[in-house]
Amino acid sequence: WLGILFGVVAAFCATQYVSEREKLKTMMATLGSASFFVFAAHQPFLMVLKKIIYKILSPNNDLLVLFLYFAIPVVVIVVCLYTYKYLARYMPFLASILSGGRVQPPEPVMRSGFASVISSESGRKL
Repeated sequence: WLGILFGVVAAFCATQYVSEREKLKTMMATLGSASFFVFAAHQPFLMVLKKIIYKILSPNNDLLVLFLYFAIPVVVIVVCLYTYKYLARYMPFLASILSGGRVQPPEPVMRSGFASVISSESGRKL
């Protein structure tokens, strides 16, 4: 029960730490929309990458096995996050399907010049 108590206290401290830092709060909110995609995509990619790396390197010492045990999941998560970011930017419909509708809408594009003048005069967006 001591471990559970420690975990609860640590979670509260981490939440307070993040909420007091605007940059971290923004980053966590942005990563929140990618969480389901990473959850759904990481396992198949992890298994394939692990098999390929173990086939190529055929680790024979414990230190290399331990390093790969921690390094491969980090690589998989980073690749999944960048894949999600790419999909959300260039293929939002596909990203929405793959992430269960959790894609954040893209930032509105600020138009300048002739197009903004026309859209403001006509009352409609171009």
